[in-house]
Amino acid sequence: LWVFDAELFGMKPHDAQHTDPQARCLLSTSLDALTDSGSGLRVPSQGEGGVFVGSMFYDYLRLCEMPNQGLDPSAVLGNGSPYLSGRLAYAFDLAGPCVGIDTACSSSLVAVHGGRSEIDNGSITHAVACGSNAIIIPHTTALICQVGALSRTGRCLSLDATADGYGRGEAFVSCLLSLY
Repeated sequence: LWVFDAELFGMKPHDAQHTDPQARCLLSTSLDALTDSGSGLRVPSQGEGGVFVGSMFYDYLRLCEMPNQGLDPSAVLGNGSPYLSGRLAYAFDLAGPCVGIDTACSSSLVAVHGGRSEIDNGSITHAVACGSNAIIIPHTTALICQVGALSRTGRCLSLDATADGYGRGEAFVSCLLSLY
C-alpha cells in the first residue's frame, strides 16, 4: 500500500488531499529519481535547475467539480499541468524554467526533450523531466470510444499499416537530466 508523505514535501494534509494524484505520484517518482542519482531530496545546488512535466488529462479536477461533491479551493491550485511543474519546482528548490507540457500522447517525450534542450543551450545545468497520465474517471475514455479512436484489438501498433487506434494507459515517470 502506497501512502503519500505530504509533510516530506512541505504540504499540509488538507492540501495534499485535494492535490491531483498525478502531482503526488510525480513528487514521489521524482524523489526516487533524485535518490537513485545520489542527489537526495534536493537537486545539486550548483547552477540553475528546471522542471519539465508532460501531462494531458486532469480527471481529478473534473471529479472534484462533480455535482454534490463541492469544490475546495485547494483543488484548483493542485491540478493542471502548470501546477504539476510548480509543485515539483517548489518541493525540490528549482529556480530555473518551470514548464508544463501538453502535447497529447507525446507530452512526456517533449518534456524530456525540453529539459535536455535547456541543458544543451546552457540555460540550466540540470532538470527534472517527467510525465504522468492518470485515468481516474471514465468520461474521457467513453468519449474516445464514441469517436472510434481506441484500438479494437487493444494493441498499439504505431506507424503500422494494421493499426486500428491507440490504447490508453497510466504511467508516472521522472528522471534527472544533468550537464555532462
